[in-house]
Amino acid sequence: TLFSFKQKKIVMLSFVLLFLLFLQMAFVFEKLYFVSPNTFSRHWAYPAKQLAMQIEKDKKNYDYVIVRDNIDNIEYAYPTYAKIDPNTVVYAEKNRITLQNKQFKQFGNVYIGGVPDSEAEEFLNTLPGKVLYFANSEQMETLQNYSIVTGKDNLVSYIVKEIMH
Repeated sequence: TLFSFKQKKIVMLSFVLLFLLFLQMAFVFEKLYFVSPNTFSRHWAYPAKQLAMQIEKDKKNYDYVIVRDNIDNIEYAYPTYAKIDPNTVVYAEKNRITLQNKQFKQFGNVYIGGVPDSEAEEFLNTLPGKVLYFANSEQMETLQNYSIVTGKDNLVSYIVKEIMH
């Protein structure tokens, strides 16, 4: 015989161990590619991506799209997912515009900046035309008539308020 019994045993054991390793890798890959992205989506800035995609979809229907800069990672996610030229992003950072004494980065009709919670309703109601407003969940106490958008983890990603004048 080519192999002795001992050599066959070693080869067979090697194949069993290799099979078990590949079987274990299937569970690792499942967790890495399917379970973790949903479980840890907030860590990977999924709400910011979700918001950036919604802004891109809806911005053509409004005169002003106001985005609170306290929404986690939105200042970086929006220019990235909207594919805004980096020179435009740098220009907007250096040359903020003023709307009713509040500073904003402007990207077309999208304005990213801060509005104090207590002043948001008044600020939004004094802007002319159609206004779409996005804020984080902390502002639910001071806003009225808003919608809640949840993420993959079923937690509040952000809130949306629409004003038609």
